[in-house]
Amino acid sequence: MDKLLAIWKQLPRWGQVVLVLVGLGLANAIGNRIDRAYAPPAVASSIAPTPTPAPAKEAGTGTWTEDPAPHPMKMVRPYLRQHLNDWDSYEDEGYSEPEAITAHAGQPAWRVRHTYRAKNGFGGVILNDQLFYYTASGVYLVVDAR
Repeated sequence: MDKLLAIWKQLPRWGQVVLVLVGLGLANAIGNRIDRAYAPPAVASSIAPTPTPAPAKEAGTGTWTEDPAPHPMKMVRPYLRQHLNDWDSYEDEGYSEPEAITAHAGQPAWRVRHTYRAKNGFGGVILNDQLFYYTASGVYLVVDAR
């Protein structure tokens, strides 16, 4: 340990900064892999919804906004506003039609795939592709689609 401390002190200041940044980047990458590898499968399988046919539309309704499903962006945007690192960097890239599913409690629920760009914790803008599961009361599950 003393040898490492002596080597550290001999490095110029910029060398110390580079080593710290590289160490932080590696720790973050390893942490992300560990989080993905050890995600509890029981939670995902108990919440994972089962696809069901879309609810029938009433006579005279034919537009997508009149569908009983809440508009996906009315549900997803408030969730993203709370959870993104920088809401002002959010750029909508598109979303799929909502798909009716049955949630874990038997409530009517929907799934929508949303692609967007936003800043990560380091300030870099990245492309996100996620599945949002929501009911009329809000988003209850978000899964990376990749």
